[in-house]
Amino acid sequence: MRFNDVNSNDKPFGGITVLLGSDFRQTLSVVLKGRKEDVVQASINKSHIWKPCQLFVLTENMRIKDSMSFTEWVLALGDGKLPTVSLEGEDDSCWIKIPDDLLIPDSDDHVASVVLNTYLDLVNRYKDLEYLRNRGILTPTNQTVDKINSYVLNVISGDITTYLSSDSICKASGKVFDQDMMFLVEFLSSLKFLGLSNHELHLKIGIPIILLRNINPSACLCNGTRLVVTQLASLVIEGRIITGTNIGTKVFIPRIIMSSADPKWPFVLLRRQFPVCPSFSMTINKSQAYNQGDHIHATIQKFLIHKFTNLVDEGKIYSVQNFKVIDKNGNYMPVSHQYKLLLLPTTTIKELRGDYS
Repeated sequence: MRFNDVNSNDKPFGGITVLLGSDFRQTLSVVLKGRKEDVVQASINKSHIWKPCQLFVLTENMRIKDSMSFTEWVLALGDGKLPTVSLEGEDDSCWIKIPDDLLIPDSDDHVASVVLNTYLDLVNRYKDLEYLRNRGILTPTNQTVDKINSYVLNVISGDITTYLSSDSICKASGKVFDQDMMFLVEFLSSLKFLGLSNHELHLKIGIPIILLRNINPSACLCNGTRLVVTQLASLVIEGRIITGTNIGTKVFIPRIIMSSADPKWPFVLLRRQFPVCPSFSMTINKSQAYNQGDHIHATIQKFLIHKFTNLVDEGKIYSVQNFKVIDKNGNYMPVSHQYKLLLLPTTTIKELRGDYS
């Protein structure tokens, strides 16, 4: 290594401090057709350079530092300290029971249940920037992302604009002469790759989208930036940024040529398409670029009513954490708001002392 030549040091990276990125506790390595053992072996702490590493442990979660019970549960999950169970017919105990207050009630249409619990009053508020900025549905796979985004597009009003990509094979990607003649364009268009827009990109004015490529970092047009579509033209998409430092800025997104190499195929695909996709739902990795908000969904148990009786006094200020926002029902409206709070087993109410005026 060049570091060794410069510093005369036989340690990894020449003894220079290197920060290892990626959250392998939250998202494990992906091993194509690999078993559980293969995934474990691909983890960074199985590498030969792990032994000389000095491990620093972070103790405060800055995003959810006010929700200690949830933070502790997530840490216990990552440390493997939660009890596991096995399903019928399975030998290994590898399933973890999620607390009821973190679950959405089951229904016949799972996609509709998740969407309607996350995006309350979606039909009337899907163009509200603050409403969209604080919500998102996270999934581990792009297949589920496409399914949820497609469902939402069909629920909200407006005409769908469809953009088709131009697909080809990079001539320098294969060792076979005229390899691009071996695969039909229709076949290339049917392929879906991680980090690439689909061949058919369906959009509506007013929906949130997310960038899949760095276009102009100085203008906050980076991979992971969320925008709201304001205009759909044939050559560009106009959008308004809703995350990052340039919130509210209008920008134009052009078509670009994106490439992706999948070891499954003996070629590199070149796809000319807008580098965006709807972002009502996104993968967990993609969501790490920004804060998703603080909405929580859960059920309520009637026996908890006594827990909150005489707990608050009029005129005082309280911090209420771990609750659910639900649509009002009936004709009783003590306030003019359309929604109400649903208190949960984990809901905490704490009086705030001091000047908060």
